[in-house]
Amino acid sequence: MLRNYLTVALRNLMRYKVYSCINIAGLAIGIAFCILTYLYIQYQWHFDTFHAHADRLYRVNCTPLRGKVKSALSPLMAGPMMVKDFPEVVQVVRFHSPIDHTVRYEDRLLIEPVLFADPEIFSMFSFPPVRGELETALNSKYSVVMSRQMARNLFGDEDPLGKMVSLGYYGKSDPFAVTGVVDVPIHSSIRFNLLIPLENWGAGGDWSIDVNTYIRLAKDADPAALEARLPAFVKAYVGERNAYFQLHLQPLTRVHLSPEINKPLQPASDPLYAYVLAGIALAVLLIACVNFVNLSVGMSSGRSREVGMRKVLGAKRPQLARQFFGEAMLLSFLALIVGLALAELFLPTFNALVNVDLTMRPVSNWRAFIGLGVIVGLVTGIYPAMVLSGYQPVEMMRRRLHPSRPGFFRRSLVVAQFVPSIVLICAVLVMSEQMDFLMTKNLGFDKDQIVMIDTHYGLPLKAQTSLLAVYRQAADQHRDILSVTASELGFKRPNFGASPVRTEAGSFSCFAFGADYDFLETFDIELVAGSDFSRASSPKVVLVNEAAVAKTGWADPLGRKLPGGGIWDREIVGVIRNFHFFSLHQGIGPLALKLTPGKLMGYLYVKIGSEDIPGTLALLKEKWDQVAPDQAFDYSFLDEAFARQYRS
Repeated sequence: MLRNYLTVALRNLMRYKVYSCINIAGLAIGIAFCILTYLYIQYQWHFDTFHAHADRLYRVNCTPLRGKVKSALSPLMAGPMMVKDFPEVVQVVRFHSPIDHTVRYEDRLLIEPVLFADPEIFSMFSFPPVRGELETALNSKYSVVMSRQMARNLFGDEDPLGKMVSLGYYGKSDPFAVTGVVDVPIHSSIRFNLLIPLENWGAGGDWSIDVNTYIRLAKDADPAALEARLPAFVKAYVGERNAYFQLHLQPLTRVHLSPEINKPLQPASDPLYAYVLAGIALAVLLIACVNFVNLSVGMSSGRSREVGMRKVLGAKRPQLARQFFGEAMLLSFLALIVGLALAELFLPTFNALVNVDLTMRPVSNWRAFIGLGVIVGLVTGIYPAMVLSGYQPVEMMRRRLHPSRPGFFRRSLVVAQFVPSIVLICAVLVMSEQMDFLMTKNLGFDKDQIVMIDTHYGLPLKAQTSLLAVYRQAADQHRDILSVTASELGFKRPNFGASPVRTEAGSFSCFAFGADYDFLETFDIELVAGSDFSRASSPKVVLVNEAAVAKTGWADPLGRKLPGGGIWDREIVGVIRNFHFFSLHQGIGPLALKLTPGKLMGYLYVKIGSEDIPGTLALLKEKWDQVAPDQAFDYSFLDEAFARQYRS
């Protein structure tokens, strides 16, 4: 019987070639999209599950008593004291957020973030080992563990164990011995290329909140009961008056999907992205399934004689239903095969879009893929099986096929097919317009043709001052270097906070960052009132933006000072037009631009011409190597840095 069903299904497949190709193509596209979405959701929801004790690992988060903003940072001594005071806490590992270092091996020079961790990291977390004894790899202060990719970049095919590399930061450089190499899975919320002992970080106060703390609980421990005892634990160590924060436990497997928690080791992902993507994938698959049913309705009159003849010869309705289900299943699994091929073909493009490195792994995911094919076959086959098999033979043989209530059902199918299609098309258009707005919005300054050179605060002050002088001298000699300045402001990752200001009109928070001369000229920021920074004036001056003036309530801020502490003890010499120093997700807040010549900045900005960009970049690197040969020349274009803010 099954052989007969298959034979008839194949004959119909060959007989109605156009019908079959349209259905297979439509279903294959929907299935391919669902497969890619499944891989993405699987990747997002399986973060950190590879650790042997993943169900007993927790991150210690911190919340101020009078606020709701949770932070992944916790006090330096909280973890060790929890191990001491609570028997159910069997192990602790602390991390300090990665800091960019200059990495040198022989003639290879790189800029890489270095993560600081307690030596017990590899006994608590299950990172797959590649080389070395990991449990003792960080016992020495000047030891470093590398990821497999980092070891390959630095040493090629050489054995990395025992090799000496130089790690530099803030102008200081120390030799470190490579003691281990590990694989860092892509679905790990703790990622690193270089890992060194925590003691290399200049730790703050014992109860200063500046590390990421992870603990491992005993097998039968109750995390809720432990968390209930943490308020008393905090008060016991910092005192009732200083207990302005409270600690919370968060399962490690939920860390990656908690974007509401600030300052994690790695940026968290919003689960909403996965839900939206899954919804779009299901909508595309639904459109393909409804298209299948619509074509089946359209083909029903063409197969009426076949159904009538089978019933006359004794076929029962269940047999015909199985026949139509079998045909739908055959088309569904053919579409599944094509969909798998399409998913494999477009996986690199999809990876580039979502910024991950997914793999198909059909062997481990075969149950999910087969299940998808079965579900699609059932959904697409239910109408032909239930409706076409119920037609009456006499009417079919006489070509008087008049299905009951044809208008309502067919109109419903058309609506079900076109409404999601129109919604998706409109959504694409809206998103396209939104991205166009983000890319073309006037930010209040000119971001084009500006080279942002990140010194990572690793240059000594003398070298930075020399670089500014060398670049400014080059600007006088080369027409393609238009302007040069330095600043604390890093547009790709803003690194300055807000300070309170109190005036007669009330209190407000004002952002502040230091800048060298020629800042306004380099960024083409409009001066509304007063004067720009002048080399002839006092260095204790400040420029404020229009938003800050509006908050003060002053009719004329020139010559006045912003009250609020020593950093504001500067005379306001000018008012500048508002500009977006954060992304467009945030509004423009009050801003003070402090003149800080001869201070360590972190970023050099060079505005260049467009005639010979490669030659100008080569000149900038040449000048850099003259002043800072031991530091990597790390640059990016400012407009590209802004575009990356909107990648997600």
